[in-house]
Amino acid sequence: MKLDILFSCGIALAIAVTATQSGCGSDSNESDGTGAAASTNSSSNSGGSNSGGNTSQGGAGGMATGGAASGGAATGGNAAGGTTGSGGMASGGSGGSAQGGSGGAPPKLGPVIPSLDKHNFYANCQSQVPLDPINGSFSAKYDNSKGATAGNAKVTSSKLTMTSGNQKLVWSFPVVPLTSGIVPAGMASTVSHNKPQKPNGTGQGDGSPCNYCKEGEWSLEVQWETGGKPAKAQLGPSKVSCVY
Repeated sequence: MKLDILFSCGIALAIAVTATQSGCGSDSNESDGTGAAASTNSSSNSGGSNSGGNTSQGGAGGMATGGAASGGAATGGNAAGGTTGSGGMASGGSGGSAQGGSGGAPPKLGPVIPSLDKHNFYANCQSQVPLDPINGSFSAKYDNSKGATAGNAKVTSSKLTMTSGNQKLVWSFPVVPLTSGIVPAGMASTVSHNKPQKPNGTGQGDGSPCNYCKEGEWSLEVQWETGGKPAKAQLGPSKVSCVY
């Protein structure tokens, strides 16, 4: 009895093994690592192949492997996604430059008639006499009453000539302002020209200005350039004025 049971069990086990090898169908799905699925199917057909479905943009095609008999491989079609066009660039044009025109030449000035009105020069002869003891100013009149155009005059020389007996000294010095300014046509003007402390005046002749204080006289002479021509005026002589 026991032998019959063992024999029956052995036949059942053999049948089960044979059924397993006869190819009961099974399905499995795996991921290929790129997001597309690969499908493996059991089939009794030999060499059958199918094309995999299209992948999404940029993905690899699906792959189907045949059954156990002689599985055919099917390569999925690749679909490349379209590339987005790059945006256009527009550069703005450079701004134009404009250069202003140069101003016109100043009008040509005509001559005036200069003359000396008065002066108030004096020599500073105190205990410590400076190198240039002359101080003061003079006023000059510039007449353009008969002129058809505006005019002006420029001082080119100013000097005091001192005399005492046989002695003579000429003292030259600068003045400010140096010109008369513009005198309109049909007009006249008076300008005060001052002797600055610097630069010093210079003397040519005998002694210094303070040697002419007691009995000396002096005269003022000024020269100009006006309308392209020279002009000259004198004032004096008068007694030399000194401060002690």
